Amino acid sequence: MVSTDSYSQEDNLSYLIDYEVDSTTASGGKNRGSIYIRGIKSNDGGFDSFKFILEKSVDFSDLDS
Repeated sequence: MVSTDSYSQEDNLSYLIDYEVDSTTASGGKNRGSIYIRGIKSNDGGFDSFKFILEKSVDFSDLDS
């Protein structure tokens, strides 16, 4: 993990996780990516709703999942 950030207003939540993993195509290289988690948290016992977004600049690896 390289950095994190979060935002919360009323029942809206947002998280950002920037990460770095070893490259599978360039020996010794690193690839950066970001994970976004956005959604609505229900405080009255209803259903929570979240969206997970994975962004990567180069190649995806098993470790990303």
